[in-house]
Amino acid sequence: MTKEEIVNFKGRVMSFFLFSLVILLSSCATTLTRVNVSAPKDFELRNMPVDKKIPLRAALYVDPKIKTYEYVGQPIFEPGKVFLGDAITSACERTLKNVFDEVIILDSVSNEAWSGRVDVLIRAETIKMVLLNKPKKNGAFFYNVFQTSMKWNILNPQNSKLYTNVIVSEEEQKPVSCFPITTSCLEEGMRNYLLAPLREQFQKTQDEIYSSGWWKEYVAEAKETKK
Repeated sequence: MTKEEIVNFKGRVMSFFLFSLVILLSSCATTLTRVNVSAPKDFELRNMPVDKKIPLRAALYVDPKIKTYEYVGQPIFEPGKVFLGDAITSACERTLKNVFDEVIILDSVSNEAWSGRVDVLIRAETIKMVLLNKPKKNGAFFYNVFQTSMKWNILNPQNSKLYTNVIVSEEEQKPVSCFPITTSCLEEGMRNYLLAPLREQFQKTQDEIYSSGWWKEYVAEAKETKK
């Protein structure tokens, strides 16, 4: 082994030792107290309205699985379960209103519910949130990353896809910790723990939907049709 390889190997051994110690201490602390909380519907987003909105009327349909989404924490690091459905649904609506001229909310995805009322149908279809353990650049230490992915589809009145994407965002996270351990501290910790990744996800969602430019050709075609 080269000197650099030996240093990296020692670093990995030390990282594993520290990681194991955190697991042991966390398991003793968090398994005693588990919390069930709801994320606030009106939590603050990072994204701001764009200067020039997309000149289209949009209908938003959020899949029922998203509306009832709950994140169940890993027993060792994440002491509880957080209901996120209302917060995510609200963030979808607020994000799209930042970039479209008009947004209406649908409870049904049938053509009768939106055809003739808007120019496009936007479907928020799936969401997945998972905690990952990734090595740092030198491979000697690890850090926790919260990865969030959401699938979006945008369709025209003929149900043809104008835009489809699975938007993936990552936010570095530290385990929830409270000293001394109290229920209120864990509840607040779990809320903040999940809201930071959601802020990152919806900021990226807004950037992706707006900057991809899928709408420019569609708007130009609509103008030509009206002439």
